[in-house]
Amino acid sequence: EARSRIPLTTHTLERWSRTIGAIGSFEVWHRLVSSQVAVIGCGRSGSQLAVNLARMGFRRIVLIDGDRVERHNIGESAVFGEEQIGMNKSEALREALVSHNVNASLQCRSVTQPIGSAAGFEAVRESDRVASCVDNDSARLGAGILATSHHKSLLDIGTNIRLGPTERAGERMSREMGADVRLILPGDGCILERLPLHHVAP
Repeated sequence: EARSRIPLTTHTLERWSRTIGAIGSFEVWHRLVSSQVAVIGCGRSGSQLAVNLARMGFRRIVLIDGDRVERHNIGESAVFGEEQIGMNKSEALREALVSHNVNASLQCRSVTQPIGSAAGFEAVRESDRVASCVDNDSARLGAGILATSHHKSLLDIGTNIRLGPTERAGERMSREMGADVRLILPGDGCILERLPLHHVAP
C-alpha cells in the first residue's frame, strides 16, 4: 500500500514544531509518523499512549484488545467514561480518538480480539512498530514473541502498585509503585532478558 506524503506546510511545521525539533528534522518526523503502530492493550497505559501517538502526528494506529471497559478502567484512562462501560476497549478507544478529532489525518482501526488471536497476529504482522501496554505476563510474552518473529521494534510499558504486609497492627499497608519501559529492537533477544529502565518506589 502506497503511503501518501504529508505536505510540508506552515500549518504542519507549526503544529508539530516541538516534536519535529526534538527528533531533529521534518524528514525524520515524517518517516516516524507515517509508520503503522500496533498498540496492544487499550486500558490505562494503552489509552494514554494511543492519544499521545495521535497528538504527535501518527497517521495509522491499530488498537488490539479483547477485553471490555469496566468501571475501574475509567479513573486513569485518557478517554473512557461511564458511557463506555461494557464496550470493547479497543473499539471504545478508537471511537474516542476519532470523535475527539485529535488528529484529522488519523486512520485508526480496532481489533476486538486478544493478541493471541488470528486477527491480533495479523495486525502485528502488518504493522511497522509494536507497543505493548498489557496487564499480564502471558500477553506481554505473547507480544514479545510476535514482535520478535516479525522483526518489529517493541516498546513494552508496564506499571504496577504492590501492597505489602504491615509490620504492626494498625499501621497502613506498605506500598510499592513501579513502572518499567523497555525498548526492544530486532535482534535484542527475549523481553525477559531486558532490564527495566527505571523503577520508582516511595
